[in-house]
Amino acid sequence: MASSKPIYRDLVDKLTSKTTRRKRLITCLCLTILGLLIVVGVFVFITWLVLRPHEPNYYVEYASYPELSLTDRILNSRMALNLTTRNPNGRIAIYYYKMEGYIYYGDQRIAGSDIGPFYQGHKEVRVLQPIFTAHSMILREDIARDLMLENSAGTLELKLKLYAQIRFKVGSWKSRHYHMRVKCDELNVEKNNGGNSFNHRKCSVYF
Repeated sequence: MASSKPIYRDLVDKLTSKTTRRKRLITCLCLTILGLLIVVGVFVFITWLVLRPHEPNYYVEYASYPELSLTDRILNSRMALNLTTRNPNGRIAIYYYKMEGYIYYGDQRIAGSDIGPFYQGHKEVRVLQPIFTAHSMILREDIARDLMLENSAGTLELKLKLYAQIRFKVGSWKSRHYHMRVKCDELNVEKNNGGNSFNHRKCSVYF
């Protein structure tokens, strides 16, 4: 019986030693992973600070509505806009995968346009010329009444909203997809005026 005690102690020591080594290995592995995550995070943060991505600038340079017919609250219209967009980033390009635009009178949508995909390089200024249309659109009674009155006077106060899905590009790296919104308020648009009296307006950009 006495000879079994050293064997038991030896077995306990071996098990304790294995447990300690396993704990040290797990601790070392966790610290290594944590260190790598910190390094990667710091690298990404510094890169982001250096590149300093800024949202693109949008302006409405021209607007007119050459066609507008409103009968018994049924609207048919065609509206033309010139939009200027500028990418202010010196190292970052922008992919526009999808862009849709809508014209609002008051809080009701009265025309739409599918502007489509395009690419915008570093510091590039691009002019977009979408045509917004409405076909047999039913308006609310109050909206139809006010729109008819303003149309008779020859000037409409409209709002433009754009919705786009974009990605930023730096070298061969591309960011995740972002949803961008552009809002242009208080557009005083005259009927088929050739854009001569339209004052350009800067739009607000949101992500």
